[in-house]
Amino acid sequence: MFTPSPFKTLSNEGIDYVSVSPRPDSVFSAITLLEYVETWVDFNGKPCAAHVRLTPKGKYEKHRVLAKFRFTTFLSRDAWMEGLLKAAEETLRYNAEKKARNTGKEAKVGTIVYSTWGYEQTNVDFYEVVKVSGRRITLRELDQTRREDGFMSGLAMPMPGQYRSEEITKMAKFDGAGKLSFSIRHGWASEWDGSPKSYSSYA
Repeated sequence: MFTPSPFKTLSNEGIDYVSVSPRPDSVFSAITLLEYVETWVDFNGKPCAAHVRLTPKGKYEKHRVLAKFRFTTFLSRDAWMEGLLKAAEETLRYNAEKKARNTGKEAKVGTIVYSTWGYEQTNVDFYEVVKVSGRRITLRELDQTRREDGFMSGLAMPMPGQYRSEEITKMAKFDGAGKLSFSIRHGWASEWDGSPKSYSSYA
């Protein structure tokens, strides 16, 4: 069961915790560095809690109440707080895995990525990495050759070095296999494997 850990002072890293309770005897419990739960008992003896996010860079408000509830039992309040902790732990784990995927990976000039997108038809775009600066990559969309193999559909191949767009700057991200994989314009770009990609244009 979750046990609240009261702060000796209502501050952490120089940021003040803001009370949203009408009672002076609230307990503050950290969820993340910038999120916490404030718990108290209302004037009718019901357990209450608020999930608050600090917004130190906010222009007008320095905190935002994400949720505020009055519970029927202390057990139900504890269960709700357990859920917040579990969600925070999953987010931290996901971010750590994401960081690990990108650590030590480098994009290379000349690498080609592709993106398929469209509604009622399949468009395919190819992009070539033309510049790399740390994690920042510069791409340009490529011309492509097309070969029909059906009614208004076929296979497309990129034409390296033959560009049809101005430069696009993105942050390099990688999938679990270490291949480039990131969002771009109409959808998601993946590192090209050298095979023709299907398209359709019947819509």
